[in-house]
Amino acid sequence: MASAHSVVPGRSLSAGIFFVSISLLFLSSHLAGSVFSSVRGIEINNQGTVAFTAGIMDQRGLTDAYVLATRDGELTTVAQGEAPSPLSGYRYAVLASNYKLDLNNSNNLLFSAILVAEDSTTERRAILLYRHDQGTTLPILTSGPDFLFRVNGLILNDSDQALITVSVAQACPAEPCTIWEERVYLFDAQTSALTLVAKRGDERPGGGQYVVVQGLDLNDRGDALIGETPKLGVVIGGYPRLYRKLRGEPVELAIAEEQPLPGTTGVLTPATSLDGYPQIDDSGAVVFTAKMEGVPGSLGGLFAFRSSATPLTPLALDNQEVGGVTFSMSGNCGFFDPKPCFLPPEFKLTGEGFIFGGGLAIGGGYDSLDGWYTDVDQPAWVQFVLHPQKTWVLMVSETGKAVLGVDGPVSVLHVLDAFTTQSTAMLTTGIPIAAVPNGSAFTDLRAHSVNDSGDILFTGYYRYQGHSYDGLFVFESSENVVRRIAVPGELAPSGVTLMRLVFSQFADGVFQDGSIRTQLQLFSSTPFATTATVRFFSSESDPLRMTLSGQSGTSFDYSIPANGSVLVETAGTAGVRAGYVVVESSGQLTGTEVFTVTDQNGTRRTEVGVLPSTAAIEFVVAVEAQNDVNTGLALVNLAPSAADVTFEAFDSEGNSLGTRAATLAAGTHMAQYLAGEIFPEIHTLIGKVHVTSSSAVYKTVLRQTQSTLTSFPTIDVVYPY
Repeated sequence: MASAHSVVPGRSLSAGIFFVSISLLFLSSHLAGSVFSSVRGIEINNQGTVAFTAGIMDQRGLTDAYVLATRDGELTTVAQGEAPSPLSGYRYAVLASNYKLDLNNSNNLLFSAILVAEDSTTERRAILLYRHDQGTTLPILTSGPDFLFRVNGLILNDSDQALITVSVAQACPAEPCTIWEERVYLFDAQTSALTLVAKRGDERPGGGQYVVVQGLDLNDRGDALIGETPKLGVVIGGYPRLYRKLRGEPVELAIAEEQPLPGTTGVLTPATSLDGYPQIDDSGAVVFTAKMEGVPGSLGGLFAFRSSATPLTPLALDNQEVGGVTFSMSGNCGFFDPKPCFLPPEFKLTGEGFIFGGGLAIGGGYDSLDGWYTDVDQPAWVQFVLHPQKTWVLMVSETGKAVLGVDGPVSVLHVLDAFTTQSTAMLTTGIPIAAVPNGSAFTDLRAHSVNDSGDILFTGYYRYQGHSYDGLFVFESSENVVRRIAVPGELAPSGVTLMRLVFSQFADGVFQDGSIRTQLQLFSSTPFATTATVRFFSSESDPLRMTLSGQSGTSFDYSIPANGSVLVETAGTAGVRAGYVVVESSGQLTGTEVFTVTDQNGTRRTEVGVLPSTAAIEFVVAVEAQNDVNTGLALVNLAPSAADVTFEAFDSEGNSLGTRAATLAAGTHMAQYLAGEIFPEIHTLIGKVHVTSSSAVYKTVLRQTQSTLTSFPTIDVVYPY
């Protein structure tokens, strides 16, 4: 490891000290606490528990996480990048997108993730079930060398049964390539049984073979609904075939294209006829929308299927008049195409026999499917138009509670009770809300989910001191209050209550040709006041007594207001000292470190600022070392154990020039030239150095000429999924 006065051969002493002064400038950041950097709502269940994704800043840097927030305010991180996974020897690497997880009413979460081995040599995809009452996560399906898959969809019911759709890689027989075989599985947490329901190429009910299959819905009894399209690739427009698997029964064909419609002259059209979102209710009935031909004045409708012995039942047809209201399911195909097209409404089934769709409420039961309304005295078609040409049904709960607003950020969110036909403006902009930091008012609202009580999970946008922010909130309709779930800058679930920034190198003092000072600027980018404590340590971890902006001590306390900052600087008047700086804060804090080098007359010779570094176990450094140019690398090991680091140099032709190894003890660092020090036999190099480490190390790269310094990025090695 280079000393504070190491000199590259061929350089003057002043040039060597200049770089050493600069080589002390490598910094890294390290977070011991956890704070939210971003939040995005996914779902709220009937218990009032919220599932959301978050960016979390902690000791691993910035990582993604799945978080649960219960009604009593408890926050639980279900999974987080770089954290250990339930699969032995693997940690979470990448958490999948929002549509690849589902929350049930027991606060259990079904999700998918990419896992990486502790040595980072292999990756595996996994589908996992988090069980909140046990605090455990169970792997359901994991990939391996001979079983690679992509996740297409996940559905979790309240019985802890899951409907899982994946695409499994299959080798092409004729040439090196990959084709994907779609499969649908059923999983039962009570028995831990994973059952293959359907896959491409298998014989299907009604004859022929499955092509592209997709799990569409799963009721609480364990009955599954499966869709199929005969075309390869992504399903667009609908499913010409629907299959149903009742619990304990084989898969059966429910709906197929060109199927006659009883009581009409029509048939289901052959091209992607089953549009919308087909669903299966708790009795096993399948309800779907579909295009049709042969019915004058109607392009499609809403239909129900119970069994092969029961005729297909039309529940509602396009342009059919019921109770004095015409239910239209059609519109212009496009701006330049005036002919009408079938526009299937979204709808929701409930145990009370309620269907809601497209801004229209259809009350009444369909349990017997022998008529439209079996549990009401009269037809109950009701059209709701709260804001003509702008109101959209954003979502609807199982009990008919719907959230209305325009498509996108809105100024008002309405909760509509479809049974009473009453609409209430639950939340509006411009009114100060206690849940918003500093009593700001919402400027825009975006709904994510609504539960059966009418509680709305939404993103609220607000401004404070000229800056825009957004947070995750719940409107609790029963109490008429807004509950704050998470806001960027607040503490995230963690065993450590303080956030920690680590500047892995500082330098201060007088040397032969001048002096060096270190300036720290710490600032908050959130509307939360923060307290911070700054401490200086030697390379051996001993507290250093410093003079900082006229104050002397080994630690310094500061109060940083919301969106405020603090700037402090070392004196640079004693002998040269070097070490590292730790900043602990009560909330989200970031900062930068600037080093100023002056000559003997106090004239500034150069300045450099380096952004906080990131940690990696494998990365590449671009290197230029020739004439008066060289490249320096600083590594910091903040892990609790030693890190074994290997360096391999390559020239511009890709030829390996040799390897070197170093061991970094816990809490230590190294700062050396790549040419002349890490590789002492190499003095000229235009190429790269590949660095691998047994545990993640923080890194910073600087390129130096005789009079300038440049901060260089590193390139992390990313493994394919």
